[in-house]
Amino acid sequence: MVLSDTKLKSILNKTYIGLPELTDGDGLGVRISQKGTIAFQFRYRWN
Repeated sequence: MVLSDTKLKSILNKTYIGLPELTDGDGLGVRISQKGTIAFQFRYRWN
């Protein structure tokens, strides 16, 4: 699923019932609280 500006703005500061984490691929994702707070995350591996 592609994270878009429109999708994130529609979720922001509104009651959200859905998956708590949406990913964009290559380690980029967002975590969404039930209150509509969005936190970006980036997962990586150090070799």
